[in-house]
Amino acid sequence: MHHSALLGLVMALAGDPGRSARPLVVDSQVGPAFLLQSQSHAIGHAFKAVARLGLRYPLSPRLEVGGAISGLLDASDHYRIAGALAHGRLALWRRPSFSLGAGLALGAGYNADILHADLRAGRSPVVPYGFLAVDARWSIADQWLFGGEAGWENLSILRLGILFGFAFDRGPGAAPPM
Repeated sequence: MHHSALLGLVMALAGDPGRSARPLVVDSQVGPAFLLQSQSHAIGHAFKAVARLGLRYPLSPRLEVGGAISGLLDASDHYRIAGALAHGRLALWRRPSFSLGAGLALGAGYNADILHADLRAGRSPVVPYGFLAVDARWSIADQWLFGGEAGWENLSILRLGILFGFAFDRGPGAAPPM
């Protein structure tokens, strides 16, 4: 009895050789970010460009896991933020060419002044970093992704942006992304 359970577990982890391969998903998001900790409401201080680049592997038709790099793009050390994160996306609602999803990422990032209410980063150059996001994305020609994403980053940044990506076909009969 124990041998059959172990064999079943090994088969589940190894996967069914007849099942089609799932593609790797590479996506990015660019757009404006509103800095909640900014004490100035001038557009140049309260709004900055934000970007995210991610690579994920679908574990199931609804769940993707992988990594992401996310941050604010700015010349000033007081505003520049970059984080390296473990990133997951759950498709909450799926249709053949559309997916509404939620993302969660946790990791570490650069400790910029703008992340703090008193605008002082402190001594540690690296701090815990993360984001929550919702997205809507369409699949075009089974490989291209296009949509929008809204997120709350490191408890101090609201971001909204355009999402675009690509699903790498890893073999014949690979399943389309979503």
